[in-house]
Amino acid sequence: MSITIIKSKNRFSFNSMLVGLLLMMTTAEGAAQASRVNIDANFKPHINNKAFQNLTHIGGNCLNKKSRLSDDGKKLILHLCRIVNTGWIEIQPDNSPKTGLYVAGFSSKLELKNNNSYSFPVPFKVTKFEVKFDKKQGNTVEPGVFSCDVLSDGTPCHKILPLYSFFALKEISITAELTLPDPLTIESGAYFTDQELILDLGETFSLPKGLFQIGFYFKVDHELRITPQAGAKTSVLLEPKGGWENYWANYDEKKRIALHARSSFGISSSGPLTFTAYLKCEQTEGEHCAIRSDKDPSITVPVESSLTLPFYINKKNQEKVKKQLLKVGKDLNHNIFNAINRVEDGIAHIDFKVKRSDVADMIGRGADTYRGTVTVLFDLDL
Repeated sequence: MSITIIKSKNRFSFNSMLVGLLLMMTTAEGAAQASRVNIDANFKPHINNKAFQNLTHIGGNCLNKKSRLSDDGKKLILHLCRIVNTGWIEIQPDNSPKTGLYVAGFSSKLELKNNNSYSFPVPFKVTKFEVKFDKKQGNTVEPGVFSCDVLSDGTPCHKILPLYSFFALKEISITAELTLPDPLTIESGAYFTDQELILDLGETFSLPKGLFQIGFYFKVDHELRITPQAGAKTSVLLEPKGGWENYWANYDEKKRIALHARSSFGISSSGPLTFTAYLKCEQTEGEHCAIRSDKDPSITVPVESSLTLPFYINKKNQEKVKKQLLKVGKDLNHNIFNAINRVEDGIAHIDFKVKRSDVADMIGRGADTYRGTVTVLFDLDL
């Protein structure tokens, strides 16, 4: 009996992951139309590739500072700028930090969800805040910059401004860190969020609290890899337990036997994913593949094919996949399997069986050879 285990090319075209982050800046009073920043990163899921690659950033750049991936690929470092125009504002006599240049409230967690309600948090925090401004005292106008590192505990940044001077804000920029999830731990799918980042800019300058609106689109397509075991043969022999030689040596015409064979293979996935498995056959008998008689090609015998997967791949109802009966064509009511996490070099096998009643008929017809080909397809397209 010839066995082929394949993953069809058109079913496993999932060889890349595209992450698109879209950040939209709302319009401050007196400012021009909202700016937009597009950020893309590529991830090609592979057992040995665990991080995002090739960041591109279009729009919203701060002079020569561009958004980038951290050296370890685990964080997205964002440099975002926003032109503002507050007009001249007179600084009144008040020593409260909130009446000067002030900023607070930058830490947040973005919740990314897919259409199946699976979600995970993405930590987001601003690490640096900078304001460019013009200062006017008397007839003198000079530019200035206020910059501060934002503490992780949320302590506000502030600068007390000189009384009776006039200030006009020109540009606000932030440096932020978006902690990227490990793509190997996220199940396949498209994820998104659209969330306003609220910050406190004090009491003096007329700016909306939500300067930045972040939209995050994140697509994950994991890889499923099927590999033959070392030394595995493409053909297996259906035989009784103990082998044919032992059977004939201890022959008992009243004892009915079944025929068995096993084909083992390796299975790996780059992360959580869902797939199905089904059969394609040279000849069929009902919902099963079949072997055909060499002496009389009109005679076929059904062969049951059962799948066993590693313990970290479950059925849809969380049960273990142990001798799960496969059928010709997709059976999505029974044969949907979930890789819970990353799977590396797991061992699986297909068991083949001819029932006792069918073996009795085969033996009753005399010496003969029965052959057939079974193809097992693993398919992510549900």
